[in-house]
Amino acid sequence: MAKPLFVYVVAAARRIWGWSPAVGALRKTPRICAECGAKEKPKPMKTEKFHKDHKEPVGKAPRTWDGWDAYYKRMFVPVEGLQWLCQPCHKKKTARERKEGKYE
Repeated sequence: MAKPLFVYVVAAARRIWGWSPAVGALRKTPRICAECGAKEKPKPMKTEKFHKDHKEPVGKAPRTWDGWDAYYKRMFVPVEGLQWLCQPCHKKKTARERKEGKYE
């Protein structure tokens, strides 16, 4: 069974976001977790990796063509809207946001 078109659109948007100037600027900053203050080690193990995170959650992608403008505005924010989080803190923050209903 073929995947719905929006799956490919979301994947392309996330790939393009990874090349955005804001993400490029964030990559140049030191990787210090915004939640716990942990610093990235020179050769981190898989569980010690850092994640790029939106301070305000992007939320779920719309399933129809309505709402894509708002989705892109939430995704493509300036570097001030992004932060580094260590893997455990990123997992906790995402779970907390989902529980609070910020992913709707």
